[in-house]
Amino acid sequence: MDIDIQTMKPDERAAFWIKNLQAARTLMLSLHPGQVELDHWRHPCGTIFCFGGWLPTDAYFQSLGVTAEPMLGYPQLPNDEDRFEPYKVALVLFGEEALFFARDWLENEYEANSSHTDRDVVLHRIDARLRRLGEEN
Repeated sequence: MDIDIQTMKPDERAAFWIKNLQAARTLMLSLHPGQVELDHWRHPCGTIFCFGGWLPTDAYFQSLGVTAEPMLGYPQLPNDEDRFEPYKVALVLFGEEALFFARDWLENEYEANSSHTDRDVVLHRIDARLRRLGEEN
C-alpha cells in the first residue's frame, strides 16, 4: 500500500492518523510492559522492541505495508526512497515523529518519572496525540 498523506484532505488525514493511533494503542496494551524499551528499535534478544519496532509485527500495520529493516529492526514503509529515516514512518502514520523518540528524562515530567514504564510512556504519548487530534480515548 502506498501512503501519501500529502494528497489526503485534512479531515481524511486526521481520520487516518486517529485510526492508526488507536491500532497502535491496542498493540501496546497487548504487550507486557517489559517488552517495550524505547532505547532500541529491536533488542538483540528478539523479544523486546521499542514502539516503532513493534509496528511491523502487527497485522494491521503489516496491511499498511510496514516492514522491519532487516539489520536494526526499525520500521519502514513501502516504496520509500529514504529508507534510513524511521522517524518519517511516525510522521506518515501518526502525524508526529516524536512518538518514536527515546524517553525524555530531562524535560518531560511524566517521562522522567521512573515509576512509569516505557510502555506507559508510549501510551501517554499516543493518548496525548489523540487528544491533540480531538479524539477522546
